Amino acid sequence: MKKRICLGIVLVLGITLLMGCSSGNDETTKVTSDRGETVANDVSDEKVTVKVLQFKTELSEQMVAMAEEYMKEHPNVNLQIESVISNDYDTVLKTRFASGQAPDIFNNQGHSNMQLWLENLEDLSDQPWVDDMLEFTKEAITSDGKIYGMPLYLESYGFLYNKDYFEQAGITEVPVTLTGLAEAIEKLEAAGFKVFSINGAEWYPNGVFLANVPMAQQEDSTAFINQINDGTATFIDNEIYNDWMDMVDLMKSHAASDPMSVDFSTVVSDFSNGQVAMILGTNGYQLMIDEVNPDLNIGMMPMPINDDAQFNDNIYVSASTYWCVNKNSASKEAAKEFLDWLVTSEIGQRYITEDFGFIPGLKSIEINEYAVGPLGMDTLMYIKAGKTAGWEWPKYLDGVTIEFGGAIQKFYAGELDKAGVLENFQASWEDLKDN
Repeated sequence: MKKRICLGIVLVLGITLLMGCSSGNDETTKVTSDRGETVANDVSDEKVTVKVLQFKTELSEQMVAMAEEYMKEHPNVNLQIESVISNDYDTVLKTRFASGQAPDIFNNQGHSNMQLWLENLEDLSDQPWVDDMLEFTKEAITSDGKIYGMPLYLESYGFLYNKDYFEQAGITEVPVTLTGLAEAIEKLEAAGFKVFSINGAEWYPNGVFLANVPMAQQEDSTAFINQINDGTATFIDNEIYNDWMDMVDLMKSHAASDPMSVDFSTVVSDFSNGQVAMILGTNGYQLMIDEVNPDLNIGMMPMPINDDAQFNDNIYVSASTYWCVNKNSASKEAAKEFLDWLVTSEIGQRYITEDFGFIPGLKSIEINEYAVGPLGMDTLMYIKAGKTAGWEWPKYLDGVTIEFGGAIQKFYAGELDKAGVLENFQASWEDLKDN
């Protein structure tokens, strides 16, 4: 059976909103305070500086406001938050460590990513919030019984769809089979709607979210990865991966414009402005959509890859990332104090649930249902029904998601056919395994 998030855990949770993982065109975004100055430049020799490097660029302004609030309460701390888009985050992080400019707090996605950075991670097992972690969030960030990160939020993704367009096209239920998806697309186009806006300009949503679908749908993803590693299984002859390519092909065939000309901001704009009926996205897109069109009637639905309705009827949910502390940082105690404040203070919890719109990874933080919006409420519906699959890419070899994303981009560009994508997956995995 594929991994499911425990219903009992989720009933404690409720729901809130989470942002998407990629935003903006600049490599980095320096935070600026409400006084118009750059927080990173507000350095005093009398203060301890805590540097945070995080990848939610769409929350840069909210992070700035949070930093200001924290520094008002903690005048001896200079909290610097720098945001880097997800596409570039790992590269920038490695560069910072190599150049001696390592942050004090940084993102980690757990599993193999944790092992990659383990020598730089502070043991946080003794922190007061550890016992408050949702149990299923611990595995990915635990090594030898030690906890190395705080689950900052949970996130969901699937197809986002315009409910009004579906109704106008005569679609009364969201499709949970590939045939049903094809029929829904036909109805949408017959009603005059363009269907998909697809981000083909960037590897990240393809190599991470889209390519996660067939891995998460394996009966046991960890066992399948082990079989890929020992050569007893391949992507090429895996039925689920071949089915998944049929869905990707269907998406490409009904894209409103050439995917290679579309980036993240264009996808969100196309959907928010009502130019397309569907996109691949997270519940975190809600904040950006609301900025453009707060009255848009939208929802989240499964991404069916074959005609087994029960098999396909889920969305993908996980602890999206963890905030970790650099164990070699001279400011690591101040960094840990900030993380504790973030999840235990009234102000910190308000930012998590309202300003950031996060699904908290801790049991005791109450959910603000108003803040989650339609995408959050649909996510709650799937979670309560036990219809969720996991996020498996943190288990991959380092660099695999980039290679997977590149292969899918080549498919969009017509350089690879469906079989070629899976052959590319296999070759990339074997190359990275041997290096």
